Parts: sequence; C-alpha cells; structure tokens
Amino acid sequence: MVINTGITLTITRATAAAEAAGDINAANIQVDPSVGPVAEVNVPVTENWIITDCYILAAAGATNTDPQLNFDKNRGRSMGTTPPLTSILVTNNTRPRFLPQPIGFEGGSILRIFTINTAATAAIQTVTAYAAVAIS
Repeated sequence: MVINTGITLTITRATAAAEAAGDINAANIQVDPSVGPVAEVNVPVTENWIITDCYILAAAGATNTDPQLNFDKNRGRSMGTTPPLTSILVTNNTRPRFLPQPIGFEGGSILRIFTINTAATAAIQTVTAYAAVAIS
C-alpha cells in the first residue's frame, strides 16, 4: 500500500583539493529542503523506502571525479553501485538504469551513500546527485 507519493534525496559531497581515482568518501544526504544534510538517514519505522532512480541534473554535478554512488544499508551492506554519474545525466537520451532493479530499505534501516571516484581531481568541487524514493 502506497502511503506517500515519495521524496527526492539530494546527495552532495565536497571533494578535497586533491583526490585520486578510486577514493571512497561518504556523501551527505538531504531528505527535506528545510533540514540540513546528514551522513546517514534512518528510514522511519512506519515506512519502507524504495530507491527507484538516481540522476544528475547537469554535467557539472559529476565534477571532474565523475564518481559512482554506492548505496549502503545498515552500515555495511552494499545494495548497489551506479554507473559513473556523467552517464546518468537526466537529459541523456541513452541514460542507463541506475541499477538493474530498485533498492529497498525497510523501516528502521540506515541509509548511507558513498562516492567512488573514477578519475583524479586537483580542485575542490561539489558532487550533486538526486535519488527518487517511493514510500510504501
């Protein structure tokens, strides 16, 4: 039973001045525009979250590091990793699915998201991506 139309998570991470390809870093997650971003989100016990899509709105959101996003459940179980962010640009007509299937987080689960750099960078930049969440 769907009790809500869903939400869109805003995923951000400021890169360091120098990062190597393959670096893994925690991203910040913003659930509500009126609340600041956090490193992890507790899914309310009365809800189940299903991440149905992940995308960037502009190529600049991927930054020079062109990271992949890894979705983590309960501080240790990887639920899947996206392709590099430049390939999931929302206006890309050949945009692949962000994962083979949606990811589910039961009520009480802890959601964390990590970035995995696919390229090195030598400048401070902000990675920005979005994840669509259906709530049941």
